[in-house]
Amino acid sequence: MSNAQISVGEIFRQYGNEFLSRHRLPVHWLKAIEAIKLCRTAELGGHVEKCIDCGHTKVHYNSCGNRHCPRCQGVNREKWVLEKQYDQLPVQYFHAIFTIPRELHPLFKYNRAKLYSFLLRCTWETLKQFASNPQNRLNAKIGAIMILHTWTQQLEYHPHTHCIIPAGGIDSRGNWKNAPSNGGFLFYFKALADTFRGKFLWYLREMYDKNELNLPGQLDNKHQFVLLVKALKNKQWNVKIEDPFPDNKHVTEYLGRYTHRIAITNSRIKSIDNGMVTFSYTDRTDNNKIKTKTVSVMKFMELFVQHFLPKHFMKIRNYGIFSSRSKTSALAMARKSLKCKSPGKKKKFTIREVLLITKGIDVEKCPHCGGKMVVTKIIEPLRGPPRKLPLDKTFSAA
Repeated sequence: MSNAQISVGEIFRQYGNEFLSRHRLPVHWLKAIEAIKLCRTAELGGHVEKCIDCGHTKVHYNSCGNRHCPRCQGVNREKWVLEKQYDQLPVQYFHAIFTIPRELHPLFKYNRAKLYSFLLRCTWETLKQFASNPQNRLNAKIGAIMILHTWTQQLEYHPHTHCIIPAGGIDSRGNWKNAPSNGGFLFYFKALADTFRGKFLWYLREMYDKNELNLPGQLDNKHQFVLLVKALKNKQWNVKIEDPFPDNKHVTEYLGRYTHRIAITNSRIKSIDNGMVTFSYTDRTDNNKIKTKTVSVMKFMELFVQHFLPKHFMKIRNYGIFSSRSKTSALAMARKSLKCKSPGKKKKFTIREVLLITKGIDVEKCPHCGGKMVVTKIIEPLRGPPRKLPLDKTFSAA
């Protein structure tokens, strides 16, 4: 199989029917699989472009646009990063990671939407509590951008949140206040972990008492649930705060690595042979060495689909001074206090602008002679209603 054919989509095209015959999946998961199978194929339609100078012709097939598709996240990520730069402040930022213990994984799988939201909520409440406590030497309103991830490099189930947090906040008088050590220190991670653990388990017990949880077999009685909570109270939970970024100009670029990332990219899939898939991963426990893992195609698909998000679930969320309700006034106060200029009105970038700015690629420019490429034909999808797109406008399916 050629390198161009090695992809998640190809795996589902070859083995998807057998996989679906063995598993019962939610409807929106089935739609995601179908979208990934058809992404950038003739079945989704597309368009033909032709250079008005040299006559060079190129065919573009449409992307599926599904958020779980490895092929559809690159441009979305770059667009998000460009637009998010308008919210950035000229201060240091920290990257924090809050992780759920392995013992709770079965419960999460039975209550994905509820407990994913719950994880993000408890993470923010913990950060907010520490920021408002005078004992932590900040006592200010902070903000955070959070992203939910559910995987490890080997595709195992591992719910956790990535948080980007400015090193300071807005005090009661509307002035910017740096975190301790002039923004070089945020909070003690062990104290954060203890508070996070306490909040999570308290709310979890409340949800259990209200019969709001679907329970896996090993937790089907109160005695087992109480034993689980008791064991988790005595366990150190994993919360990590990395050193502040050395250059805040690259904060959003760094965050962009996490925002639109999915469980695995096509570039990590090395081979699909005889019903087996080999993919690469970074071993964090062995000096970040790149290693490979081989599993059956059925196991690979099981590992991949378990990271599909619940329907309409928002995995990227903004809190505090970055929330949609507070952002306009809060960031204006922060910039005034920090004596920095406003970036102006946030711009909505087109796909062409994103590719031009981030990749230096002009989709309207002929790769052969530099002339102008124009759309000459619309390729209708093989299923669904015809697409009504103007022939005199160039667009990209990237």
